[in-house]
Amino acid sequence: MNLLDKLQKYESELDNCSQEIEELRNALYSKDKLIENMDEIIKIQKDSIVMTQSELKELHQKFQEKNDLQIQTIGHLQNAVVEAKKCIDQIGHRTVSDMSEQWPTISSTVYSQRNVHDV
Repeated sequence: MNLLDKLQKYESELDNCSQEIEELRNALYSKDKLIENMDEIIKIQKDSIVMTQSELKELHQKFQEKNDLQIQTIGHLQNAVVEAKKCIDQIGHRTVSDMSEQWPTISSTVYSQRNVHDV
């Protein structure tokens, strides 16, 4: 093999090595970009989780406030029912006492003067 053949052979091997190096650079660049994109995706997901946790906390607080308000409303309604029952009982007692005052009691003599058939 002469010198020229050896130079061509080394040149060909050098070209192959250069091509492999370029392919490795491209692969490395692609992986770097992929890692960069993955880091960005992870950052976005973390931000999303923080926002969701914040919204969940707000919703829980609103739910608790509404629950407290419902409990308070139920208490007021129970008190109103108790007061209404008291008023109804008082009205009932007044009506009975008013009726008793307006109609004198019928004496037993009135009953004894009547016949069973008169009734």
